Amino acid sequence: MADGHNHISAAVSKGAKAVVVENDALLPDSFFMHTGVVKIVVGNTRRALAVMSANYFGHPARRLRLIGVTGTNGKTTTTYLIKQLFRIEHTIDGG
Repeated sequence: MADGHNHISAAVSKGAKAVVVENDALLPDSFFMHTGVVKIVVGNTRRALAVMSANYFGHPARRLRLIGVTGTNGKTTTTYLIKQLFRIEHTIDGG
């Protein structure tokens, strides 16, 4: 898996206005001060991306409705019936 910290300079040269990093010491503060780029230091960049994305897109997961069907037999039939019921109620657009 690639470490995005290795691509900060390239991102800045292509116009990035802010970077989110875990490793505060990777690039000196002077790099950010001279480029005008905001450095945001977090404990976990993956978690930060999830939080920032949810905020930016208006927390779409809050609008999801999930139904779990478990068991040994009948899952396919049960999910098919549930799908048809939701279609009748116009709560889903198909899928």
